[in-house]
Amino acid sequence: MEKGVSIRIQKLQDEGGKIFEKDGILYNCAFTLCNQKRGNNFHIMQLIIVPENRLHMYQKRGRIGDIERADDQLNERENIDNAITEFVKIFEEVTGNEFEPWEREKKFEKKPGKFYPLDMADGVEVRHGAIGFRQLGLAVVHSKLDPMVANFIKILCSQEIYRYALTEMGQDYPEFPIGMLSNVHLNRCKAHFCNLLLPPTMKKVKHDINNGTEEVFKSIGCTYAKED
Repeated sequence: MEKGVSIRIQKLQDEGGKIFEKDGILYNCAFTLCNQKRGNNFHIMQLIIVPENRLHMYQKRGRIGDIERADDQLNERENIDNAITEFVKIFEEVTGNEFEPWEREKKFEKKPGKFYPLDMADGVEVRHGAIGFRQLGLAVVHSKLDPMVANFIKILCSQEIYRYALTEMGQDYPEFPIGMLSNVHLNRCKAHFCNLLLPPTMKKVKHDINNGTEEVFKSIGCTYAKED
């Protein structure tokens, strides 16, 4: 995530706090665990450095949509190396993956029942709330895609759609930053959709679509429940 990401502890921000960075790695992670049956959970973890090299470990975790009951922890760390070791250990415990391959190469294998790290590109919004659904219509006109496909992509790329969905589910969407997917995730999704081309039988069509859809949602950090 970008260096200018907002720090959730106002006091540290006022003191000049910023996300700790070492050897090109920003120690700032957000995770989700999405499941239609058991509910959706989030976990935020940051190392925050303030002037005079005071380092803090910040964690916030809880159920999505129930921010008031979330567990908030902010603790000062005296030793930087120990804090990094603790950060990496927590990452590996909650995700089941190694930390550095994810941060440097985006190598990650989704594990059942484990959290998935959110990876968002450092995009700049055109206006507050980013490009609206109507403004995206112009992009569709200039697209080389089939009109039906272009319109589908327009819906997927509109932040308004997701804000409406969160509102309908009774969620407080300002608590959840909606960012741009990185090229890594977009290319993975493209590869999964390409695998659906020209299936030989209708039975295989349904099977491939279910599997392909599941893989796409896995690529962007969600859990998709297939029909039996």
